[in-house]
Amino acid sequence: MRVPTTGPTRRAEPLRRKAVGTVKGSAQTNATTAARNIQDTSSVMGIPPEEMTEKVRTAIMMLMSEVDNMRKDLELAHRKISELEKLADQDSLLSISNRRAFVREMTRMISYSQRYGINSSLIYLDMNDLKKINDTYGHKAGMRPFPT
Repeated sequence: MRVPTTGPTRRAEPLRRKAVGTVKGSAQTNATTAARNIQDTSSVMGIPPEEMTEKVRTAIMMLMSEVDNMRKDLELAHRKISELEKLADQDSLLSISNRRAFVREMTRMISYSQRYGINSSLIYLDMNDLKKINDTYGHKAGMRPFPT
């Protein structure tokens, strides 16, 4: 794409936002504050100043507040879901994956192997008398090499 040169460009001026404050009992200050809020909001929302009444501004602010609350709730829900998924996939006694996670990962790997034509293997170890080790030395000992 070619951009024609039409002459010198004017430098864009930065947005200047003034701090908006209210003084109780001052009608002029409240009118000035409302005018500043209308200009700020209309420049952000694209609403012409003549359509930005106090009711419209209040409704937009309420909607923006509700959207913000919903975003916070959604973020909290995502964190809780992540935590629950971790609890559902982990053995309650040891910090290792449980049978549910094993079956899910096996299904995923089998599908991956079939889809891409990749050979895969599964190594399965069965330890005899693991219950004795757990009962004698505790469940965490079943995860470490045998004590000597």
